[in-house]
Amino acid sequence: MEIKNVSTKSVRAGSKSGIRTRIVFGSLIMVLWVCSAPEDENTGYCRLSCTETSLAASDYKFAKKISPGGFSCALDEVDAGVVGIAKWLVTAPIDRIGGAGGSAEVERSGIAFNVDFGGDPRFIDTTPAGNTDEPGHLGVITPQSEWCSDSCGLATVEVSGTCSADKDIDYSLILNSGAAVSEAMTWTHKKPEE
Repeated sequence: MEIKNVSTKSVRAGSKSGIRTRIVFGSLIMVLWVCSAPEDENTGYCRLSCTETSLAASDYKFAKKISPGGFSCALDEVDAGVVGIAKWLVTAPIDRIGGAGGSAEVERSGIAFNVDFGGDPRFIDTTPAGNTDEPGHLGVITPQSEWCSDSCGLATVEVSGTCSADKDIDYSLILNSGAAVSEAMTWTHKKPEE
């Protein structure tokens, strides 16, 4: 039986090559995993679980994604509840790995938030049940048990205001969590045209 002399250089080179391959392969999987998150409009894959939540740090951001949007009320909508949906994307900065430098924004799930819904109180729909009578919570349809970002980082709030026959009604919606506060989302329900 013949024993071959194997160079330690080739063994070391092979192990370095294997480590590099694993790092590249692992990085590729991580990039594909992050990039495969569903788009905002396709929330079928975004699960909401507010059982284990945390508050946002001061560097977290609430980026406006979908606004309830203003519109002109029809005559049959006067004094009736008009529902709108608002969505924010909750992100946090992280440092890039591997010497790429800088930071990136990453979606954050399970971030609990508080809602401040405002407008002329005479025109906020008080019929939604399940939330407190605190100022800022009247007219919020989304139950407090769902006031957190889903697995895709989306914070969704459904609200109900009313239309006036006499004047335009301005509404605003703000989320806050810990030290982070969203920009106000504003819209107007315009009185019916005669």
